[in-house]
Amino acid sequence: MEDSRPRLLLVWTTLHRASYNADMSIDEIRKYVRKQPFEPFRVFISDGSHYDVLHHDFMIVSPRVVEIGVAKDAKAFPDRIISCDPLHITRIAPINGAKRTNGRKKRP
Repeated sequence: MEDSRPRLLLVWTTLHRASYNADMSIDEIRKYVRKQPFEPFRVFISDGSHYDVLHHDFMIVSPRVVEIGVAKDAKAFPDRIISCDPLHITRIAPINGAKRTNGRKKRP
């Protein structure tokens, strides 16, 4: 079966997809969501925006789309969903910039 899309669009789509997400795979994204204990993280998108994932249930990862639940307040339940192609996720970083501890204070 022949592709019915115009050839120019097919070439642009292939080149456009190849220009993003060279290092971030679906499996790598899923590792952040499934990490135990969960550590909140920030997802950076190719358009310059970023979104915080505060709970593992607030992100769904599939091969073609990543959906992130976004809340107005850090303590609120998400009130909207952001969808993007996983290829547009450029990097993921812990929100506070450091690894989270298990909640216990270190002894001096």
